Amino acid sequence: MCIVCIDLFKQKMTLDEAQKNLGELVYDKRSTAKTVGHQQRLKSAIDEFDLNKIDEELKIGVSDED
Repeated sequence: MCIVCIDLFKQKMTLDEAQKNLGELVYDKRSTAKTVGHQQRLKSAIDEFDLNKIDEELKIGVSDED
């Protein structure tokens, strides 16, 4: 589950706030390639304001997997 996606889904965060938070994330040894890839794709989708890609990443981010 992605905390940024969950907050976006619950409308507790704006796209601008999500973009800033994703840009400030620090990855460490515990971060999986799947998690980092998801966060990078979400940030890219927000940068491009591609609502379809944002929706796809939100579905991935709020799922129970990972």
